[in-house]
Amino acid sequence: MRKLILLLSVAFLLTGCGVGAAGMDDMPMSENGLIDVALSWNSQSIHPNEMVTFQAFVTQSGKNVDDADQVVFEIWKEGAPADQHEKASVNVASSDNGRYKLEKSFLEVGKYHVIAHVTARGNHNMPEKTFEVSAN
Repeated sequence: MRKLILLLSVAFLLTGCGVGAAGMDDMPMSENGLIDVALSWNSQSIHPNEMVTFQAFVTQSGKNVDDADQVVFEIWKEGAPADQHEKASVNVASSDNGRYKLEKSFLEVGKYHVIAHVTARGNHNMPEKTFEVSAN
């Protein structure tokens, strides 16, 4: 009898864990898999007052994603409070072969962070990178 109760208890715990893990995913995965976002910019050295083009290249299963629902670049100087983070939306209707771009210049020298928040085809991906703005 003790073995039966122990066996039922273990089965109940395992069933509960399985339901919890499956229920954690709020956003359904697309039939074609997750989106991949490659975040980059066009300059190896960034200087104050020079225009920089940030790019989020979005693919899914190796194919370009030209129909993203939302692309937002969030950029901030290291140490800045969250309310000073700059968020810039990209006109998602004008993607160029899966490439979503933002042009921006910086006034101050320092270390910066950029996150590309991309929502497309029932998926969300938000890669983050750091870069330096250095004196001429």
